[in-house]
This record gives sequence, structure tokens and C-alpha cells, in this order.
Amino acid sequence: CTLNCKYCSNYISQLEDKNRKHLSFENFKVQLDNLLKNIYKLNSLIIVGGEPLLNPDFNKILQYSLSQKKVENVYIFINGTLIFRPEDIEILKRYRKKVCIFLSNYSSNEKVLPLLKNNKIKELLNKNKIKYIYNEKTYWVKQDPIISYGRTADENSMLFCKCGVPSVSVVDGFLHVCPKAAAAQSNGIINFDSEDRLDLHNPISKEDIISFYSNSRYKICGHCAGPEATRYIIFPAEQV
Repeated sequence: CTLNCKYCSNYISQLEDKNRKHLSFENFKVQLDNLLKNIYKLNSLIIVGGEPLLNPDFNKILQYSLSQKKVENVYIFINGTLIFRPEDIEILKRYRKKVCIFLSNYSSNEKVLPLLKNNKIKELLNKNKIKYIYNEKTYWVKQDPIISYGRTADENSMLFCKCGVPSVSVVDGFLHVCPKAAAAQSNGIINFDSEDRLDLHNPISKEDIISFYSNSRYKICGHCAGPEATRYIIFPAEQV
């Protein structure tokens, strides 16, 4: 990432240097293909980092994602510090009906303000009629630490039933039930079992997907504060 935010929602700032790496197009293609072969459609594919525009294979990943008929929508989350390259814009224009850019807003943080190119990015996207969402919120919600909360298995099952996380996350080729689980893997906080994640490095079956989604709880649930925990409003993009 171009930033090193203390309270990053993906816990990027906690990553050791050895775990800060790009996803290659070759690995991305294998993982997406293994998933798409076993589903009817993918409503939303979200490309997030770190900062996706840093990836040297971003152009290939973008093109391949948008060209898949089973993928209905592609969202790209960027932090506003980098400009899309001309070749990226051409792809975005070609698939403008199914792509949308989510542009973060850290403008209330004077320390990172000199790095932000939000106005130039919006001008470029408007000029090329590419959809985007500019986050008007100028605050963050503090992320809870990924630690064991000492609950019983039944309590974790109840917590999972109340969970409002609407998406799964893929990191290092493993599909997890939520972004926090993916972050726990990246940071080496939890040793996940096979029932807690899907390995997309290798072919999977529909039965594997059904089994994954049939869990009443996941290991990450025991390391999550839960949806009813107190949330604290904090200053955005505070740097480590």
C-alpha cells in the first residue's frame, strides 16, 4: 500500500514485510477460474488491497475480471494516492456498465492530504464516463483487535447468526468467510482448518462450497468482538 494506516480495516499495517506481496495475474486467474467453474454467477467481485493500482499485474487482473460473463459487477477500491494509467482507463471504458470505482476520502487528514489526488481522479473518471463512488465520510470506525474473546462454541454460533458481514474474502488463494478472517490468515494470528476456508489453488467442487457455507460458526468468530460491540469513531488514515 502507498499508506500505512494505523487502524486499517484490512489490518495491512500489522503485516510483516515478508507477507507484503502482490497477487500475480497467473495466481489470480487460477483462483477465479476454480471458483467460477462451480457457481452460477458472482454478483460482485471486489478488488481491494492494500492499494490495487500498485500491483504490476493490475491491468491484466482488471481485464480478466471484467471479461468473465459470470461476474456481474466489479468494484475497485482505491485510496486516492495513485492515478489510473491510460491502458487501465481504456479497459474501464470498455466495461463501464459493470465496473465501479470506490474512491476513499481521507481529505480531513492534513498529514496525508499532500499525497491525495482525489480531484484529478474524479476528473479523469468523469471525463471518461466511468462510474465511481466518492466516500463522503471523513471519519473511520476503529477496528477491534483480532484476539480470542473466550466464548464457548455455542456463543460463537449465536454471534455468527447475528453477523452482518455480507461478503467473503480471498487472500493468498484461500477463500474466507469474512475480511477479518482473511486478515487473521495474512497476519498469522489463526491456524485455520480446512472447514474454515476453501483452497482455490486447486479445483474445488460445488459440494465443497456448500459444505463451507453450511458451518454454524467459524474459527474467526471466536476472535471477533461481534456486531454488538461498541464502535469508536476515529480520525481517518492515521499513519503508523
